[in-house]
Amino acid sequence: MKSMKQRYGAAAQFIAITIAALLSLPVVFTPLSGRLDDSWRFALHKARLNGLVFGTDIVFTYGPLGYLTCPLYIDWGLWLQSLLYTLITHALFWGAIYYFLKRYRARLLITIYTAVGVFVYLQAIIDSYYYFYLFIFAYGYITNKEKNIPLLAAIALIAALCLYIKFSFGMAVALMFMTFIVLLTLEKRYKEAAQGGIMFTMFTVVSGLIMIGGPWALATFFYNSWVVADGYIDAMAVDGPRWKLFTALFAWVVYGTFLLRSIIRKNQGDIYYFAMSLGFLFINYKHSVGNGSIFEWDFFATWGMVFTLYYIKKAGEADERIVIKYAALAASVLLVVLPIYKFQSKAAPIKHLLSLKINQIAAALAVYHDPPLSHEMNRQRLSAWYALSPSTLELLGDHTVDIFTVDAALAGYYGLNWHPRPVFQSYSAYTAYLDQLNERFLSKPDAPEYLLYAPVGFDDKSAVLFEPATYRKILTGYRAAAKDGIFWILKRRENVGPAREEAIASAAVPLGVRIPFNIDDRYYTFARVYVKYNVIGKILRVLYRAPGLYIQFYQGGVPGKRYRFCFNAVNGINLNPFVNNPALEEANEFAITTPSPAFFDKNVEVEFFKVLRQ
Repeated sequence: MKSMKQRYGAAAQFIAITIAALLSLPVVFTPLSGRLDDSWRFALHKARLNGLVFGTDIVFTYGPLGYLTCPLYIDWGLWLQSLLYTLITHALFWGAIYYFLKRYRARLLITIYTAVGVFVYLQAIIDSYYYFYLFIFAYGYITNKEKNIPLLAAIALIAALCLYIKFSFGMAVALMFMTFIVLLTLEKRYKEAAQGGIMFTMFTVVSGLIMIGGPWALATFFYNSWVVADGYIDAMAVDGPRWKLFTALFAWVVYGTFLLRSIIRKNQGDIYYFAMSLGFLFINYKHSVGNGSIFEWDFFATWGMVFTLYYIKKAGEADERIVIKYAALAASVLLVVLPIYKFQSKAAPIKHLLSLKINQIAAALAVYHDPPLSHEMNRQRLSAWYALSPSTLELLGDHTVDIFTVDAALAGYYGLNWHPRPVFQSYSAYTAYLDQLNERFLSKPDAPEYLLYAPVGFDDKSAVLFEPATYRKILTGYRAAAKDGIFWILKRRENVGPAREEAIASAAVPLGVRIPFNIDDRYYTFARVYVKYNVIGKILRVLYRAPGLYIQFYQGGVPGKRYRFCFNAVNGINLNPFVNNPALEEANEFAITTPSPAFFDKNVEVEFFKVLRQ
């Protein structure tokens, strides 16, 4: 029987984990605002509510279950589902942490440190939070060496569903699961490996067919999701502080050292641990460090938890050398302390945090008892962002409307008949193929009757440059009906065929060299711009991040605003007038520039063409 000391210690461990779980309780309810992130979150809920098909009607980084991660109140049923998902995921996450601590007989001091460390990581909503518990349970399964088909089925099911929550992180889970199956095979647990692989495939296909449709629609979903994830690398990389790269290099060196040592010592448990974690670590490294100044917490959370759990594992092994325990602890401590030091403004004080959690829970309870209250809360928040005139609302009426560039939440505020293009956030149409999906959508007979177009930029990116084929279709297929604040109200033209393009000229110049162009007021003038990575650039893009590439406009030889270059410029970027930037209205030159020319082919190729103004 356990001694009194052991029982008190176990109770103290449980209390420590419970307190950390309560303090890190994620958002369970939030009113809708006009911020960019709230806009796509609204779109996920609204698309689900309207029965839009992900992969065809909607193409985004999140899939048909993405709304579960965003407990906004758009619809009672969807909010309740997202609330339950959030709470269950949170419980599973902390339950997995507690399971790992108990399994390796962690002392109370280690438990408290782990609770504090993980709590620090969860100061912001992080993507790794959605799935990390799967890694812990899968690792526990393979090292227990006991057959447990219900647990195997649960791991396979959740791993499959992750692909329909957020594709890129679903891929990380899929990599972990496939590694898990390979390791079961190496353990000569052939039957379990086969059962796990079959269940994962079955759950992936069946759930996809239910949520998306037939085999062709499902294949389209996976292809389009892959295009979005791959294009993200080029379009969303942001130059960040050098210390982040050094931190990432340090983490990779520590990881590699631990893995190499495990291989040399033939420690199967450690080899399996680091092999299974590689997919998570690489995806988060690409998602965070590869994107410079954003997504800091994703990196620290995933890498920090991997090293923290490894320290727990090593501390629980009596025959392990003390140096490896301290090395694991040092890596863990660094990835706890550094974000506290660097992101103090994001780490909420305990008192404020408690108040925030209480307010969120109170708001959720109020909505539960009085659902109409949530709509009023949404309207109050959105009123600070949007103010369309009564005449605009009368003009739009019940007509179908799409909203550019990133303000889908506007449809929620005014109850517009939202009929979105597939890539409904303009900054996400960052490949020629994705841009063409939107262009084809606007060319259909049932295209939106009206567009609300706000020609605004985001993160040094221009919507005009990020979806050139779509913008050209707007220029030729719609006309201005009114102007309301930042929004142009555009009405679809009737019986407009494909715009006839007339070639003007072509050029091939080295990177950085200015390229002149002429404007004819009778035409819209465009330029297809071709830039390619060389072999070194392709390797850098895969292993780290896409090197920076920009388009710089000039007016009379004087440089104007510089924008992030997007490779869908092969669809033909608009050159006149440059929307929403008076300083560039008379631009007559541009250059493709980069601080890293060694990663690209030497020459830039340009093809100019024009389209008659409507």
